[in-house]
Amino acid sequence: MRKLIEQNVDLIRREMAYWSVPGLALAVVRDGKEPETAAFGWRDQEAALKAETDTLFGVASCSKSMTAAMIAVLCGQGVLDLDVPVRRYAEELKFYDEEATRSATLRDMLCHRTGLGGHDGVWPDSISRRELAERLRYLRPSAPFRSRFQYSNLVYAMAGYVAERAAGSSWETLMRELIFEPLHMDRTRCTAEELRTDPNHAGPYQMIDGALRRLPVWNVDLAGPAASVSSTAEDMGRWLQFQLEGGRTPEGRQLISEELFAELHRGQIDYPDSSGMGEGFFPCDRYGLGWASGRYRERRFQKHTGKIDGYSSIQAYLPDEKIGVAVLMNLHSPAVPIFYTLVYTILDQALGLPDVGWAQRFHTAEPPAPDLYRDCELDLTGEIEKIVWEAEAAQRTGWEDYGGVYENPGYGRLTVRCSRKGREDGGDKDGGGKSRLFIDFRDMKDLPAVWLGEDRFRVDGVKEDIYTMKIPLTFFRADRAEREGRDKAVRGLRFRLEPMVEEIEFIKCGERK
Repeated sequence: MRKLIEQNVDLIRREMAYWSVPGLALAVVRDGKEPETAAFGWRDQEAALKAETDTLFGVASCSKSMTAAMIAVLCGQGVLDLDVPVRRYAEELKFYDEEATRSATLRDMLCHRTGLGGHDGVWPDSISRRELAERLRYLRPSAPFRSRFQYSNLVYAMAGYVAERAAGSSWETLMRELIFEPLHMDRTRCTAEELRTDPNHAGPYQMIDGALRRLPVWNVDLAGPAASVSSTAEDMGRWLQFQLEGGRTPEGRQLISEELFAELHRGQIDYPDSSGMGEGFFPCDRYGLGWASGRYRERRFQKHTGKIDGYSSIQAYLPDEKIGVAVLMNLHSPAVPIFYTLVYTILDQALGLPDVGWAQRFHTAEPPAPDLYRDCELDLTGEIEKIVWEAEAAQRTGWEDYGGVYENPGYGRLTVRCSRKGREDGGDKDGGGKSRLFIDFRDMKDLPAVWLGEDRFRVDGVKEDIYTMKIPLTFFRADRAEREGRDKAVRGLRFRLEPMVEEIEFIKCGERK
């Protein structure tokens, strides 16, 4: 029988050319056979270095299924229990919601039903996971505990932290010793530094203003259990083979018991699949512990996708038919069209079904519409007034009053700086050398704040998870008279870092009363 990747080489190359994908690697696994792997394009387009089957790609949120598997191993060893309140293992881990604090279990955390969604503005940061756990209690939930699915990288990071506290080892060590080594995933890594310094890693890319641009490797280690794993086509083949074998290692050892393995994949909560493919496709409708589940052509179907700065990934398989596919690429977006074209085509061929032309269902224009490459750009400012900088900034005084360090107990510190950057010294093109405000927050420096009138601004270039956003920021003032003829001193600011809850309030350091 002709190999599945081999018979799709032309399709893969056409799709890469159509979507401007620099590099791509695949693994296809069928029951009882060695994984089939292949790589195409470039790991470094500028240096003309080819992608290979052992080239490292960021797998992003596919890390979640690996973290869940590691936790299942610890459950099998009696170190953890999926249904015991996690405060038994990490007393300092508290939620804003008291019921969640009392009752939240690893099962709740791994199937995204704690009530705490989003808050991706909290990471990455230079703090420890313990410090992150201590901040958790200040983050407002966006749904009642156990009421619905809310995707949360933050909660997955905390599930990894719970494992660290119970086992007495770092998440990175636990992943290596309990998952990667037993499965012979010898090239799979956990940190940004390991990815960045590996001589055979795929550089991350994103289409920006119509041009493919290389990005730096983004350090998301703080949320590592949710997003920081990097792997290769060969290792992802071994990972998929582990799924098809029901939790057994290549030597046949049952690494995860059949009961626990079934719990990882069993749908635990309704799941609103966000693949965005429209009618005629096959969304999943339930989420287990690191895996989404549904039906593909009336067959049981398991999958997870991933995306982080400059990388995208998908892992999918049919457990009864024993066929799985993983695709890794070093393009930020779009990912849905090429992933599902390749996964569905390969699954159809393995099942002996006729070709339905999946690629053509995604090709809406020639070349692709530019908006398709901006699906991870968000403007949270909504309808805003006409920007008044050009007309009024020259007369505005007291910009220094905004400057200073602001703090929120859940989000940490944010610095506002007043600068006179302009065209001639690398500042914002609209600045003209006049005073401007810039924001330093987390790992982001020199974020420009565009004045919208009075105490309102728009901050551009804010990175959260897969998105780059424009976010409204409003300063608020004290109720007392202040210095230099100004009626009221700036006391704090409100920043819409999490759209599912009220604006995040930061108080100016030294202004608390």
